[in-house]
Amino acid sequence: MRSLLPFAATGALMACQSAPSEPAQPPPSEGRAGLVVLSQTFGEPGVAVSGQVMDYRRQTRSEALHTLAQAEQAWMVSPAPTAGSCRVRRAHGATAAHASIDLLDMGALTVSPPAPLDDQPVRIEPRPLPALDFRVGGVVYDADRPEDLPYLAGGRYRLAAGGVDSGPLHAAVLAPPPVYLREISAQADGLQVRWGEGGPARVFLSKDVGHETLGVDCAGEDGALDVPAVALAALGSGPVQISVQRATRVTAPLVGGGETTVMFVTRDAREHVIADPLETEAPR
Repeated sequence: MRSLLPFAATGALMACQSAPSEPAQPPPSEGRAGLVVLSQTFGEPGVAVSGQVMDYRRQTRSEALHTLAQAEQAWMVSPAPTAGSCRVRRAHGATAAHASIDLLDMGALTVSPPAPLDDQPVRIEPRPLPALDFRVGGVVYDADRPEDLPYLAGGRYRLAAGGVDSGPLHAAVLAPPPVYLREISAQADGLQVRWGEGGPARVFLSKDVGHETLGVDCAGEDGALDVPAVALAALGSGPVQISVQRATRVTAPLVGGGETTVMFVTRDAREHVIADPLETEAPR
């Protein structure tokens, strides 16, 4: 069960010449955390909004958030690798048998577009989460009509919620510049990814394997990145999703401890097939 949210993930910084590894996991714990994501996908109208605030038990915050988030959005919240480098990541999408998550009601969520657009605020009411897993219950937030919230690069989007269970939310986040994939090409020692609009961006390669998502998380500059073959080896051959993303974020405190991360993401993505020997096939 996944919604359109992000949060921190596990993984190890991977030097191009070394094999990927996973760090030791911190002991399970409990706490409160929230996430609201505004997302604009290149070529699509408007801005999608989704969000959750949760109380989690007998697991880490990272584990709880990955249960509910798309893996690449969750990785986007974590610190980026150093420029020009990659990390191998793994996200677990199932709730452990001993763990539980309560999704809290923060009242109606209102998102106001930047003043120059002169559009009406979007009001998002909480909706009950379908009973797909007895360990996870409560309410979630997502916009029925993303096109009702227009996108303005550099614009200031304001969010407010009254807070029924989690306390009030007041935050503002700036929309990052747009980004789109221009070219993906096989190289002798890996894969080259190029994106439009130049500048820095995060690049993710990912594939689902059972209840896990395997991924490579890279940080690129100046509109191009070379993903090394040793990183691709962690994914193996076959179809993968390649996305390029930019994000801005702010945090707001929660009643009872913890914080809500508010993030605005611009992105573009496509599917590629990685073969052996390395090839990419990506008609668009």
